[in-house]
Amino acid sequence: MLQDWDHSDRPKPYNLLVTRRWMLFVPRAVERHGSISVNALGFAGSLLARDEDELEVIRNRGPLRILEAVGVGERRA
Repeated sequence: MLQDWDHSDRPKPYNLLVTRRWMLFVPRAVERHGSISVNALGFAGSLLARDEDELEVIRNRGPLRILEAVGVGERRA
C-alpha cells in the first residue's frame, strides 16, 4: 500500500493521531477532496466544512468516501 506513496523526494501528506495508549499514522495521496481539506480531525471523525457548499459535498459524498478518496491504497472507481 505504501509502495507508491514514497517514490518521490517531495514531502508527503499524512496525518498523525496520538493518544496516551496508541498512535495512528495515516498516509494520504492528497491533502484535499475538492475544496475540503482533510486533516487529522477528519480521520478522528470530524470533517470540517467552511460553508454550506462544502457541507453539502460531505453530506452527498459521505465521510467515509471522502476519507477513502484522500487516503493511500487501492482506488475504487
